[in-house]
Amino acid sequence: MTTLTRPGLSLTAENVLREVMERLFTGRPVRTDGKLTKQNLWREAASAGPR
Repeated sequence: MTTLTRPGLSLTAENVLREVMERLFTGRPVRTDGKLTKQNLWREAASAGPR
């Protein structure tokens, strides 16, 4: 069972988003130009794949 940390957000999703934000904040993007935008956040999170 998936644990929810916020309404509609699983612990796995929250962890992936936190990892992605850390990469973007520290200038280590994987699939984007590194700008902190909603679209880049989505692209970077999609590159993390399922966990």
